[in-house]
Amino acid sequence: MQNPTRWREFFRVFEEQFMTICKLVAPSMQKNIPSRYVPVGKQVVIALWRLASGDSFASLAEHFGVSKTTVWKYCQKFSNTTFQHLGQFLAWPANLSAVKTGFKSLCGFPNCCGAIDCTHFEVELPGNAFASDYYNKDKDYSIVMQAIVDSEARFLEI
Repeated sequence: MQNPTRWREFFRVFEEQFMTICKLVAPSMQKNIPSRYVPVGKQVVIALWRLASGDSFASLAEHFGVSKTTVWKYCQKFSNTTFQHLGQFLAWPANLSAVKTGFKSLCGFPNCCGAIDCTHFEVELPGNAFASDYYNKDKDYSIVMQAIVDSEARFLEI
């Protein structure tokens, strides 16, 4: 796919990020491969498309020419593999047990490590940017802030 805007629209990552993801997950994704080998890139594309779109396994199977079971296996394998590498991208709060206890007493959620939400901040379109990257469902230009807070409403990550 040559158009970076289209690539990002379909997979929610840039092509460079996609290549980095493929390199990271390839060793695990290639374990126990079936006799009819499907390249890691296609496995990752299927998993990312599922995560980005929420399409059904049946829809993805038809779109990519594989079975529903194969789609499910690739999505599971991708999720499990990325979970194994989570520590490279996510740091748990130093006071994790206190945060869990706080959420349990605050709202009865056991093992809750944080609350996550997003909001839009309206912006003027930067002159050197792809307009579609900033255009939201309300037909405004904005950036999205995602934040994670602990049980005391302190920011853990933005």
